Amino acid sequence: MTEPDESGDGKRVHIGWMTLVFVALVVSFLLDLWGAVAPIGKNEPADTHFVQHPSVRDPLLSPTMKRTGFEYNCNSCHRHFTRPEGRTALIAEHDNIKLDHGHNSQCSNCHNKNDFETLKDYQGNVHTFEKSEQLCRSCHGPKYRDWLGGAHGRPNGYWDPTRGESVKTTCVHCHDPHSPAFKPIAPAPAPREARSLGGGEAHHD
Repeated sequence: MTEPDESGDGKRVHIGWMTLVFVALVVSFLLDLWGAVAPIGKNEPADTHFVQHPSVRDPLLSPTMKRTGFEYNCNSCHRHFTRPEGRTALIAEHDNIKLDHGHNSQCSNCHNKNDFETLKDYQGNVHTFEKSEQLCRSCHGPKYRDWLGGAHGRPNGYWDPTRGESVKTTCVHCHDPHSPAFKPIAPAPAPREARSLGGGEAHHD
C-alpha cells in the first residue's frame, strides 16, 4: 500500500494545480465563457377575477324579491293560480330558468306545491330556502357528507378565527339549483419561474 506523499514537493504540486484551476475559473468568468445570466422576467399580475373571493353565484336564500320598487314573494302570485302538472314552459318570473337537473323535470320535484316559499324532498320533508342543502342531501348524500367534512365546497372569510368569521357556503352558492352542472371555467395562468430565458430587463419585486 502506497503511503501518501507528505513531501514538500507533493504539497507544492497540489497547491499549483489548485491555483491553476482558480485562475482558469477567473478567466472564464471575465471572458463570459459560461454565457450571460438570464435576466429576471417581469411577472405580470393575474387578472383580478382570478384572485377575488366572492362565491360563484349570488343565490336566492329567501323567497322575498324586489322588483320595480315593489316587494313580493312566491305566494304573492302562486296563491292566485295552480300550476298545471306536466307543464314544461316557464313564464313570467321564471322564463330565464333552464331546467336541466337530471330526472327533476317538474318544479314540484323540489318546490313545495302547497307552499312555494318552501322546498320539499322526495321523502316529504319540508325545508326553507335558507337551508336548501337539506333538500340537496336527500339525493346527493355522499356530496353532502364531503361538504360537511370540508372536502367539497369552500368557506368564505378567514382561516384564522382570531381575525374574523368563516362562513361555510352552501350548494347554491356555487351550483345553479335548476342546472347544477358546472360550466367550463377559464383556468388561472400557470406560475412563472423567477428567471426567464426570454430576455428583457431585469425586474426585482
